[in-house]
Amino acid sequence: MKTILPLILAIFWALAPAHAQRQGEKFEALTRHFHQLVDSGQLAGTVMMVAEGPLIYTDVYGMADRERQRPMRLNTLFSMASMTKPIVSVAAMMLVEEGKFKLDDPVGRYLPAFINTHVFDAVQGTVPPRRPITVRDLFMHTSGITSGDFDASPTGAAYREAFAENPASLDELVQILGELPWHITRVTAGLMATAPTCWRFWSSRPPACRSISFYTPACSAPWA
Repeated sequence: MKTILPLILAIFWALAPAHAQRQGEKFEALTRHFHQLVDSGQLAGTVMMVAEGPLIYTDVYGMADRERQRPMRLNTLFSMASMTKPIVSVAAMMLVEEGKFKLDDPVGRYLPAFINTHVFDAVQGTVPPRRPITVRDLFMHTSGITSGDFDASPTGAAYREAFAENPASLDELVQILGELPWHITRVTAGLMATAPTCWRFWSSRPPACRSISFYTPACSAPWA
């Protein structure tokens, strides 16, 4: 079975002077550090990019796929995982600037599953919320939606039961979240977007980013 070992993309917006492009020694310590991580087997490969406006230093080392001996390249795709959060947030704020929605709009206006939500209170049990979740709450992690992973409360137990199996789609995920109680003391949830949705948004904006995804298999094209 194909195993892609953990990879790392180190992007440094450097304050180094422009002549650093002609002086690789400026980044010798950084380069040596990551090469040692690869040589010791802690990482399969690395891509380093240092920029101050224009790109002034790059280093590519190791393997993108160690089992298949596929070398790392400057345009190798990486699984972004949770780093999709700032990308989705920037996309959402661009839509706010364009007047597509407002930060204080209730989430239920766009996701009907969140119209009739409820809150778990340690004293009163499940009660109606004093106000609806807003888009701003999703940005600020004050929505009351919890993952349940580290939550010993009844709310956490409800989440773990509801997500014993992964939802088949984003629509199903939203429906489940809308039916679960919020937790008034633990707030961890933010914005969500599928890889195709993110791809459609960014591919239509200059500069076009055609390879944004939480998981690399969802991307078919290299960075342009």
